[in-house]
Amino acid sequence: AAEVIVKVVLGDAQLLDVRERDEWDAGHLQIATWCPLSMLEKGVLPPSVRLDNNLYTYCRHGRRAARAARLLEDLGADDVDYLSDGYEELLDEGFTRSRLTW
Repeated sequence: AAEVIVKVVLGDAQLLDVRERDEWDAGHLQIATWCPLSMLEKGVLPPSVRLDNNLYTYCRHGRRAARAARLLEDLGADDVDYLSDGYEELLDEGFTRSRLTW
């Protein structure tokens, strides 16, 4: 996990949260970009996602992250991998939580 954090912070990779909006709003990793699986299944990418960058996906438990990684490859991603650890485990490994504030 530390290697992923360093790559994302240095701009060498993007960390994509593929959970749905309600999960993202409840809390997400501070350095993550929201890219829900439901959008990827329709072939839609957020404008900030760069397919030529190293991409890492995560979700709650890892299953959706694996599916999202395959979809990103189908969309042309050069280097994509999924984090098998879920959101809570990633927090335990040192990632910082972010929440929406109203």
